[in-house]
Amino acid sequence: MADALGQAPSAGVPAVVKWGKELVPGLRLQPGMPAATLKRDVFALTRVPVERQKLMCPQVWKGALKDDATVDESLALRAGQTELTVMLMGTADAAPAAPAERVVFAEDLSPEAVAQCVRELGVGFMFAPAFHSAMKHAIGPRKEMAVRTVFNLLGPLTNPAGAPNQLIGVFDRQWLRPLAEVLRELGSRHVMLVHSDDGLDEISCAETTHYCELKDGEISSGSISPKDFGMTPASLQAIQVADAQQSLEMVRAALGNQPGAARSIVTLNAGAALYLAGQAADLAGGVELAQETLASGQAIEKLEALAALSRKLAA
Repeated sequence: MADALGQAPSAGVPAVVKWGKELVPGLRLQPGMPAATLKRDVFALTRVPVERQKLMCPQVWKGALKDDATVDESLALRAGQTELTVMLMGTADAAPAAPAERVVFAEDLSPEAVAQCVRELGVGFMFAPAFHSAMKHAIGPRKEMAVRTVFNLLGPLTNPAGAPNQLIGVFDRQWLRPLAEVLRELGSRHVMLVHSDDGLDEISCAETTHYCELKDGEISSGSISPKDFGMTPASLQAIQVADAQQSLEMVRAALGNQPGAARSIVTLNAGAALYLAGQAADLAGGVELAQETLASGQAIEKLEALAALSRKLAA
């Protein structure tokens, strides 16, 4: 089977890539393999940019593998032995890790710690691989296939919090109504499923977004545009980032009420969530409330409070 770059797997010692809490099989290590080749192979399997990551494999070489180094020749002695583990020392998402001092909040909190965040602050972050205990077994095969599957639809349907009110992004417009019907059968109260013309699985700040809304057992559908809320459509290029550092800076800017595309897409989606949670009479009212919250400074204050509490609970 060819890898994600269309190349046949090479001979060598089998290894898995460990990144975050995930283990991705399919890697092969060869004696004398250049670091650049190893990084290419890791990217092909995980799609995690590795330019600023550290590759570690204590079983074979000491410390991080430097860019001008090669895999230790001693690896040849390990052929046929237990599968090796190459650790990708960064974040579990698809971007290089931000410096430790800029990490917003701890992602590996226990259910009890997340519950405490919700009780004290009204908000908590649930890291999917840690809470979807059954779904984690499909992570490896999904990454190997590198295509969307039914698991992209099952995730929101198996929300571990059992939330009856949700804003859910869908990767293809054709699934909006089927998912709304499934959620109705599952007992959801007020849910909006969205997909935009520019391919986003959220409400877009650039193009028209199509939706199906489930409310009190009834399903309706329609479309919305940034213009409906007095916003000028913005290019998605304005919210693209190169790494986690830029992403964090953009999040802080948006929650700090700095004008721009990031603030627009935050207010659109947060407004929908507020409406679905019963905090506003309609979607327009939800967007207005989101705008007022950003302007008041409460949003960025809540982010900092969550950062501090989550780090305290993770210590």
